[in-house]
Amino acid sequence: MPQYFNGDFADFPAAWTERYNPPATGAWAVAGGNLVMPSGKSGDWCMRSWAPVDADENRDQVEILVQLQLATNVATASYPLVVRASGVDEAPSLYCLQLTPAVGRLRWYRSVGADGPVDAGPASADKGALAASAVIWIRARVNGRSPGAVTLQAKFWAGAIGDEPAAWDVSSTDTAPVYGVGWVGLGMFGVGGHNAHSVLQLGVGTNGDAAPSSAPLPPELTGNLQLDEAAPSGAIDSNPPATLTGGITLDPAVATGSISTGGAPGTVLLAGWRNLSGMPLPSQPVARITLQRLSDGVQVLNLAGLTTSSDALNPSISITNAALVPATQYLAIANSADGSQLGVELVQAT
Repeated sequence: MPQYFNGDFADFPAAWTERYNPPATGAWAVAGGNLVMPSGKSGDWCMRSWAPVDADENRDQVEILVQLQLATNVATASYPLVVRASGVDEAPSLYCLQLTPAVGRLRWYRSVGADGPVDAGPASADKGALAASAVIWIRARVNGRSPGAVTLQAKFWAGAIGDEPAAWDVSSTDTAPVYGVGWVGLGMFGVGGHNAHSVLQLGVGTNGDAAPSSAPLPPELTGNLQLDEAAPSGAIDSNPPATLTGGITLDPAVATGSISTGGAPGTVLLAGWRNLSGMPLPSQPVARITLQRLSDGVQVLNLAGLTTSSDALNPSISITNAALVPATQYLAIANSADGSQLGVELVQAT
């Protein structure tokens, strides 16, 4: 899944490439886990693109979600988000989202062959002035690859991620679009303290995927763990943590097995399966085990593609994963290959 998330900018500066110009005032820096943007360079573009997204061949179809703490000077507009960027200084090609805190307004601009941004669509309705140092969310999306079919959308709001409005503040189609994959990242045009915002977190989704507000589960872990009488334990270890999609094969004589996905996780022990009436279960093959957080029913773990022996509900299976929070209760559900629910177990991560 092409989703990317950065919540502490620990990869700065190694994974952040400077584009166009270095800033003339201030410097890019990380402070308290936030990426502080410099004030820029008069009449020029400054930008940093992020390496993981640079490597995504579909990054022209992009959505960005950023939590931003505004600078102490918010008198003038700034251009914090840049997509489809290419070219060189004095001849860039890019889309940029303008934020005007003084009136609470968003507008898409483009630069093609010259530094100065020009309108790429209408401005949003004014939502009211934003205070200095205010914390806001911005979600911006660019989709489409042909004339008349490139859609530019954006919205901002204050408060929590759950307060996000359903409607876009601005949504338009560009009749003279910027083409090419380009770079995706953070930028600024011009100079002034108004540009020195702090980025608290950044999420990027490409090729139609939504930008995440928290770290998405990494790509699926695949593979099988075979345990037999001569090898009563074994483990699959993956780092970074991953959603488990693989297999564990339990021989009838085997008592335990374990799967670990690295990180700093919690562990659950599955050993007391029950059917819906509360009675202990007979031996049955299991094709999938999922774990749901008891407090809200959210599925946090999916162990699929299992190839188990006929007594898979009897051996003790230890599952360790970064998605499991110690001292939190989860409902483990076992399903057969045809999707039938075989058993449930209430467990607590340690």
